[in-house]
Amino acid sequence: MAVTATTDKGWFDYLSNLDAMVDYDYANSVVIDDIDALWRTSRWLMSQESQSRVTDSPIFYLWDSELGDRIYTINGAATTGELTLTVDSSAGMVGGMIIQSQPTTSAAGRYMRVASVTNSTTIVVVNVAGAATIADNQELRVVGTSQTQNATGGIDDSYVYPEAITNRTQIIQRAVEWTKTELATKLRAESAIAQKHRHGRAEYEKDLDGVMLSSTIAVDTTNRFQTSNGIIPLILGASAATKVNAGGDALTYEDFAAAIAGSMQYLPQEDLIGLCGTSAIKGFAELGTSGVTYQSRPGDNVYGFSGDTVKVANFKVHLVFERMLKEFGGAYNNYIVIIAGKNWQVRHAEGLKFEWKKNFQDTKSSQVIRSQWESHVGLGANHVKVNSLIHNLEAA
Repeated sequence: MAVTATTDKGWFDYLSNLDAMVDYDYANSVVIDDIDALWRTSRWLMSQESQSRVTDSPIFYLWDSELGDRIYTINGAATTGELTLTVDSSAGMVGGMIIQSQPTTSAAGRYMRVASVTNSTTIVVVNVAGAATIADNQELRVVGTSQTQNATGGIDDSYVYPEAITNRTQIIQRAVEWTKTELATKLRAESAIAQKHRHGRAEYEKDLDGVMLSSTIAVDTTNRFQTSNGIIPLILGASAATKVNAGGDALTYEDFAAAIAGSMQYLPQEDLIGLCGTSAIKGFAELGTSGVTYQSRPGDNVYGFSGDTVKVANFKVHLVFERMLKEFGGAYNNYIVIIAGKNWQVRHAEGLKFEWKKNFQDTKSSQVIRSQWESHVGLGANHVKVNSLIHNLEAA
């Protein structure tokens, strides 16, 4: 077969180093310019410095048990004067703790100070106030954690051992490319190449959204494939976050009240974000229609008046359409994911939150010029239980 020799290796030094084809300021922040992309999870997390944390390891941890109720359970009834109590577990108890038992809602109950912890199931107490008998299986609530100290011994250690949820940073990449022939034949149609970049950026940002919202821990030991947990799997997991089942009905004010009631004791802020799919949005008309369940006032800026916020007590849930929930489809599309913005952040390796590869060729003999975006990120949170989710809304 005849071969025509050539000295042209297809190397375009000028073009492969040209910044003008991709706006270079994109390397410093993620600016969403996709069609109709008004709000995106990745834009909110990636483009704000306050939502970013540098990690020196691809593996990081989420502490999720410090905010739990401090309650112990007595194992066997204790009479008024009895000071040696048997509990199901004394884990975390130390001398000096103040505990309370309250047999009925109308009684002040009995207050005791833990004098010493004998073993894993036995404690010795001193009666502080009240003289009530403690029934079997009654709760003992910790109301104070002051500790004993003497001349020969220091203060005992006291802590709540947190649950460790492992997260991992992962690499998200997207590239666009064009060839020597494409450049030669479309030299006067720069918008066609620019369009490739816009679409490539949109797809890249959608990849980021998917990672932030819905990725789950997965480890493939053969290929060393790892991903980090996203917002939805963390809330739906064993995190004690509130999951409100709407029972297959249209959205009601009570759904929001239940979601907030479950997390309000932990919430770090009053203004919350409610990410919605399109199936969820269609149910909003059910809100604010009944004066019995909700009274809307012009000054409230709440749904039923201006249509973008639901107010429960002093908490506001700002409803925003999250396009990725629509693209996930299925059950995701009728989720309302209520999140506390201060709670979430992007975890990323040093200098690798966002990296733009600009224009490059793999080799001088290659005809293909590429532009690539890359992030080494995972999703971090302080306490998952400060968030909640409403699901199982009426079918679209």
